[in-house]
Parts: sequence; structure tokens; C-alpha cells
Amino acid sequence: MKLNDRQLCKAQLQKLKSDGGLERHCSRCGDCCRLSIVVQGGDGKPSRVLIPELPCKFLKDNKCSVYKDRQEKAPWCQDTLSGLEAGLYTGGCGYLKGSDKWYNGSQALPADLMEYVLPQVLDCLDSFSDPLSADDVSRFKEAARRR
Repeated sequence: MKLNDRQLCKAQLQKLKSDGGLERHCSRCGDCCRLSIVVQGGDGKPSRVLIPELPCKFLKDNKCSVYKDRQEKAPWCQDTLSGLEAGLYTGGCGYLKGSDKWYNGSQALPADLMEYVLPQVLDCLDSFSDPLSADDVSRFKEAARRR
């Protein structure tokens, strides 16, 4: 699901490329390599929620272990433009410099709000089996059952 306007995302991408290149702006937080899903908020609007406990199986110490071959080994991996459109980046991401007025991105939720969207997260987990570690998913589901 695209949460952001393609033209604004393209302009942001061009701005980053002309300002030293994409890699220069990445803070290596790893958040764009963690599961985030679109949920319906209480206001009825879609929002992307970051699930920090569920990283891509190739994310090691906030670095992609298959970065040079990621498109081949991790076909679910988004390029920067697609990531911008989908809202994969969190508010502190260096790719978002100067885009705070229009960008709708992933948000980590406080525990009480996470409880509200947890059923939606659990419902969609099976469709994300490739990028995630089975052990991480099992731990997440177990923790959810204990809540």
C-alpha cells in the first residue's frame, strides 16, 4: 500500500542523491528492515506501524548481511523510492530530511496502542514468512499470548 505521493517521493529521492548520495543519509538504524504493516487507526485512516521485534532475517547488528545481493537473496527488499512511497521509513530516518510536512511513515507505538493493533499484526504475520526468522515470529506470538 502506498501512503505517500509518488511525485513527492521522487523529488525527495533526487534531493538526497544530489546531496551526497543515498548512503550518506542512511543512519543505519535498521528500522526499514523491520516488519511494518499498515493498520486501520481509530480515526479510520491507514497508518504504518513498526514492529521492532521482527527484523528481516538478513538484518544483523542493524546491517544487511546480504546488502550487495539483496535484490536476489531478499526479493521483498524495497528500493528507496518504493520504500518512501510505502512509508517504510521512521521519523528520524536521514532519507526524510526536509519532508516532515508531507511524509506518512512507520511509527513505533507505545504499549497501549500496540495492544489495540496487535490483532491486525497477528492476522497478517503468516503472509510475511519469507523475510522473517521463524524463531523471531514464534517469540513474538508467544509474547502476544502472554499479554
